[in-house]
Amino acid sequence: MGETSLIDPFVEGKQLAVRVLLWQVLTVLTLAIAIFALDWGVTAAVAAVWGGSAVIAGQGVFSLRHFSRIDSAPRMLNRFFGAAALKWLVLFAVFGCGLVWLKLPAGELLAGLIVAQLAGTWAFLRYG
Repeated sequence: MGETSLIDPFVEGKQLAVRVLLWQVLTVLTLAIAIFALDWGVTAAVAAVWGGSAVIAGQGVFSLRHFSRIDSAPRMLNRFFGAAALKWLVLFAVFGCGLVWLKLPAGELLAGLIVAQLAGTWAFLRYG
C-alpha cells in the first residue's frame, strides 16, 4: 500500500494566513503607488496604506491569536471567536485613528480598507 502524505492542518492554516497577509500587503502597496502615480498626492497614498493597514493589522492579530497553539475543539472554537472579535477591534481602532487623529482623507482610507479586505478574501478563496 502506498504512503499517504498528510499535511498538518495547523501548519496549513498558518501558511494560508501568511499568504492572505502577503496578498493584502501587495495589493495595498499597489493601490498606494497607483494613487501616487495619478498625482493625487502623498496624503491620499498614505491614507490608502493606513486604511489597508487596518485590515492587515486586524488579520495579523487574528492569525496570531487563532493559530497560537493546538488545543481541544471547544478551546479552538473559543479562541476563534475571541480572535475574530479582536480582529475587528484592531481594525476599527487603526481605521479610527487615521480618520479622527491623523485626519486622513476618508475616501482613500476606505479605499485601502476595501482593497485589503477584497485581496484577503480573494487569497483565502484561492489558497484556502
